[in-house]
Formats: sequence, C-alpha cells, structure tokens
Amino acid sequence: MVLLILFTSHCYQKGDLLAPEDTYRAIEEHFEQIVSGRGVRTVGEELNEGALRSNQTDPTSDTLSRSILKSVADRLGIPHRFCEPEPVAGMPWDDPDDNR
Repeated sequence: MVLLILFTSHCYQKGDLLAPEDTYRAIEEHFEQIVSGRGVRTVGEELNEGALRSNQTDPTSDTLSRSILKSVADRLGIPHRFCEPEPVAGMPWDDPDDNR
C-alpha cells in the first residue's frame, strides 16, 4: 500500500477564495492528474461537512459547498472520505475565542 499525502490551503480545498471559476478548475485538474496518474484508490480529506456547510453562500440551501477533492474522486469513480471530526460544542477547538 502506498500513502500519498497532498497539502493545500483550506481556501483552495473548499473553494472559498473570491477567484475566477477557472482557478478552481485548474486546481481540480491538477489533483485529478495526480490521483489518476498514481492509481489512487481512495481519497481521504482533512475536512468535514460542517466546514463545508459553514461556507455556504446560500444559508437556505441544503446543498453543501463543494470539496474540490470530493469532486475529483466522484469524477474518477473512487471513494472519498471526510477524515476530520465534526466540531463538538464546548470543546476548545470549537470556540474561536479560546486560545488554549
């Protein structure tokens, strides 16, 4: 088994930069070339649905903001897993004012 680790900024990962759409297509194409070229069979991502939900531009929508890596995995027909636990109320990492 080979473990391939890719790093990117969360703003690219969730598509929350105010950048032209072709910027995100270029990032997706880059990841798709890496994933398909190396024969990756599953994509795990340090992200969760709560983070995508908080990034929604339309709060009345049930549609989550997209994950660029999930889009790549879906297009290639391979499994994708969010590997970051959802926030838990009361935990220090869930409070932006808690600097512990």
